[in-house]
Amino acid sequence: MYDFSFFSNIYINSWLKDNHLKKILSQLPKKTLLVHSNWALRENHLARFIELSKNKQIDFLKINQEPSYELITKQFKKIKDYQLIIGVGSGNVMDFCKVLSMSCSDSNKFDSYIYGLSTKVKKASKKKKLWLFPSHYSSSSWVSKSAVFQKNSYKVSCFGDSLIPDKTFIDPNVLNTINDDLYLEMSFDCFAHFYEIYQSISGTNPFFQKILDAWFEQFKTAVNNKDNKALFYLSTFLFSGLIDLSKVEWPIHILSHALGPHLGLSHTKSLLVLMPYFFKSQDSIFQKVYSELFDKYSMDINKSTVKELIKLTLKMNPKASSYSNIANKYSQVFNIID
Repeated sequence: MYDFSFFSNIYINSWLKDNHLKKILSQLPKKTLLVHSNWALRENHLARFIELSKNKQIDFLKINQEPSYELITKQFKKIKDYQLIIGVGSGNVMDFCKVLSMSCSDSNKFDSYIYGLSTKVKKASKKKKLWLFPSHYSSSSWVSKSAVFQKNSYKVSCFGDSLIPDKTFIDPNVLNTINDDLYLEMSFDCFAHFYEIYQSISGTNPFFQKILDAWFEQFKTAVNNKDNKALFYLSTFLFSGLIDLSKVEWPIHILSHALGPHLGLSHTKSLLVLMPYFFKSQDSIFQKVYSELFDKYSMDINKSTVKELIKLTLKMNPKASSYSNIANKYSQVFNIID
């Protein structure tokens, strides 16, 4: 039912099995940088990469947190000789690898590609080959044209067609390596992305709205049934460019990324705190799914605290169009909190 052949750079195979991974690694150039998360280390995947890539030079780099501007610019100076960058892990790993593939020689040039820092932003241009092995399905990183990272505790991004990876290897069985709570948290992140896309096009394009309605029904079924392949497919379909994501407003995610550190919460848990404030009266179907699937993860955060932190977030960069959109279009959020 779920045919990935529509996506020319995405390969569905059981790379967790040695015979598939060995075939993939036989294509490696002489020198490769492999960036990974704790998940890849914990699940013993790195040992298998090393064992199955004999006669190839692979250097390894572990990142434990969200990629920062400082880490990226530091690594730019070290990757000159690498012919390929591989990312094995979560959205943090994949976004880091995507930005790293730009291989900018100096920070001033890099700044000109960053939304939120430059008034005339250039489209990102990838200079290194890039392969990704995602460890979960909720991140759009393996299929999207953007990459997100932190600068001065503020979320910024690069955007461009060439940031789409050259190859992405998806093994749905990776989702069997995570616990039930993380599985649902991951699903909520994807649900929040969907909701923002849905609200951004609602009332503007009936054709796309019908597609998204159908997507949502499939998503609910896949989450309830833990249909791993379906979830990877639905996520890929949602973020693959069918809808121009550069025109989508991402208020819940933008605020979540900013509020999380202040509240001491993970990205997903801060999404759970914020989401109910954004539901509109006609969103009963979304509220129902929120209650049925995710309500047990909701948190009792003082409303005045959330309100003050939202105001603080809006003041962080008042010139950024994304924050202006939040302040203007989503004023009902503040009314609800009041």
